[in-house]
Amino acid sequence: MPIEPAQFPNQLETERLRLCAPRRSDAEEMCAAVAESFEALHRWMDWAQEVPSLAVEREIMSARRTRHECGEEATWLLRRKSDGVLVGAGGLPRLCWDRRCFEIGYWVRTSLAGNGYVTEFVERLTDLCFERFAARRVEIRTSTRNRRSRRVAELAGFRCERTIVQDGTHPDGSPRDTVLYVARAKEGAVA
Repeated sequence: MPIEPAQFPNQLETERLRLCAPRRSDAEEMCAAVAESFEALHRWMDWAQEVPSLAVEREIMSARRTRHECGEEATWLLRRKSDGVLVGAGGLPRLCWDRRCFEIGYWVRTSLAGNGYVTEFVERLTDLCFERFAARRVEIRTSTRNRRSRRVAELAGFRCERTIVQDGTHPDGSPRDTVLYVARAKEGAVA
């Protein structure tokens, strides 16, 4: 029997993080995090070509929450448990329920990069995909040039499956080669 798209949990936890579905009230803090991290984000993320206004970010947060609750895509804000600071965001932007294949995306606030927060998030989300959604494979796609994102995938136990040559462009218009990292369901897992 096929797995039906599920409602995503609004909250998850890791050792150091609380993962929360976005709310309209998160917009101001998200604007500040994007502004702080803009130099890093705009090199890799199509959505980060300008720092959004507070009004625009409120609409983005509302739309993401709606898609999250409808099971169309999942988004969580990463908050440090110790003080509630917004560390970054991530989720499952591409879902293929019939093949049970999910893609994880993420970004981290520049001032908090290098602390293992995103790796911790990716490990938790990967477990969720396999345990709750009966995933057969979980993917991370990143530019061959994005060394930090590649390192997260490797530290989280993903394996490089292949490089897809010139499958798109970077936000600056230059050709993009994408590395496809994959984690597969363990042998003998129920799918």
